[in-house]
Amino acid sequence: MGHTLVIHPFFVLPGVYFIILRQNPFVIFKKTSEALLTALITASSATTLPITLQCCEEKVKVNKKLLHLMLPIAAIINKNGTALYEVIAVVFIAQKNDITLDVSQIISIG
Repeated sequence: MGHTLVIHPFFVLPGVYFIILRQNPFVIFKKTSEALLTALITASSATTLPITLQCCEEKVKVNKKLLHLMLPIAAIINKNGTALYEVIAVVFIAQKNDITLDVSQIISIG
């Protein structure tokens, strides 16, 4: 599991960025390094948000209106991992106990 925490952000996401935009993704890493370091140290997307907004606006030159719309949404989505885990755990426990869930029950759990 630990190796995927390295593979995804340093190989998969930069690879997708390069394939789509044909630009060096590590330039963005360098420009947003302050926000990335803050996220690493604090482990909090809410704490990092103001620094991320500043880095993206001043260094990456992303439209301010777009930033103020998308970054808070991304920070909130990042916090939904626990909710997703709980849904998956309920479905797993049901399957393990030979309980068949229909689509409406799975949607209700979600």
